[in-house]
Amino acid sequence: MTINEIAKLAGVSRATVSRYLNDGYVSDEKRERIKKVIKETGYVPSAQAQTMRTKKTRVIGVIIPRLNSDSIGGMVNGISSVLSAEGYQLILANTANNENEELKYLNTFKDNFVDGIILMGTIFTNRHKEILKSIKLPMGGSVEWNSDTQTASLSYDNNSIELVIGSTTAVLNGENKTLDTAPAIINGRTMLPIRFIAEGFGFDTEWDADTRSITIKKTEEITVDNSQPEAVETPSEDSKILIAYFSRAENIETDDAVDATSSASLNPQNVGIEGNTKIVADMIHNEIGGDVFSIQTEELYPADYEENVDLADEELDADARPALKTHIDNFDEYDTIFIGYPIWWGTAPMPVYTFLEEYDFSGKTVIPFSTHKGSGLGSSVRDIKEALAEANVLDGFTIEGDNAVNADDEVKDALDELNINGLIE
Repeated sequence: MTINEIAKLAGVSRATVSRYLNDGYVSDEKRERIKKVIKETGYVPSAQAQTMRTKKTRVIGVIIPRLNSDSIGGMVNGISSVLSAEGYQLILANTANNENEELKYLNTFKDNFVDGIILMGTIFTNRHKEILKSIKLPMGGSVEWNSDTQTASLSYDNNSIELVIGSTTAVLNGENKTLDTAPAIINGRTMLPIRFIAEGFGFDTEWDADTRSITIKKTEEITVDNSQPEAVETPSEDSKILIAYFSRAENIETDDAVDATSSASLNPQNVGIEGNTKIVADMIHNEIGGDVFSIQTEELYPADYEENVDLADEELDADARPALKTHIDNFDEYDTIFIGYPIWWGTAPMPVYTFLEEYDFSGKTVIPFSTHKGSGLGSSVRDIKEALAEANVLDGFTIEGDNAVNADDEVKDALDELNINGLIE
């Protein structure tokens, strides 16, 4: 017995049966018909298939500091009872009061599919924060596609949405809603209005136009003077610290008619504009000194975000190395080098890799830092380590874009944790 056969016997669509099985919105009359057919046929949904559809395993990872503790044992028993009553299973990880083990298990649970993590930590450091911030949780729910009618049917909890390719009319829980843009199929990809879907399902949404990413959570427009800097200073010869950064704000096409808006990575300051990465670079400079250097490209990126994102995607696919217009004459003088960037498509922008390949980093200490809106450092540290095999590349740190202007303490804590003073003394 399959879901298609259940749908046929109940006189409903396959999508309706799927919503029923995943606790989505179904009218009372159709719900009773499906329920009756399932009872008569003895149909049992495949747990594996449901996991693939809903992206839920109903498994929770629990990280504890030790096993030989009555209080922790009591908490674990309580957690187990609550999870069991809700239909969840528990995976227990014992760290033996070892901070590194906590980080290891956090990464293990992050990279392997669990629906949630409960951490009883011995300490909570910035490394813990970075791992937890980098965890991306699926919305859940289910999606069904009808190629004949070009209709996508989505369900989550008790809500349902139907979207038709080419139509600006959507159906949310039986009510017609008007979309700003119709769903479309572009280059074989089905493009659906994710913000409408998320908000229709009761999620809060936050948009980062710089990285073209949307943060979805349960439960000002900025107009800038986009003139290019008049000059880029060459780092002084007596400094051993270099803080190099790439910022979209300093690498986009601009004119008086351009309004670079809706970007959390652009922050109005007293002069021109400053991207989040530049702001963090200046904070590092204020803490430890050194020289600040802006990585700038010969060919500017489009001011239009969609065009910028498309170009960045093309560069990533081509493993491109955009030519740079700013250079450092005395690079060999530096021992410790910070490299900052926003996250584009899960890693550093391609001009950063041009910069890395332009100089000899052998024996130097390299500290990556990124600004982001939910993606953390992405794969950038791993990619930089691969590019700079002869350098000592540290794990670095990341700052959430929305918090950049107020991240002084967070930057200071990150530098303290990296023992920067010990590295440069």
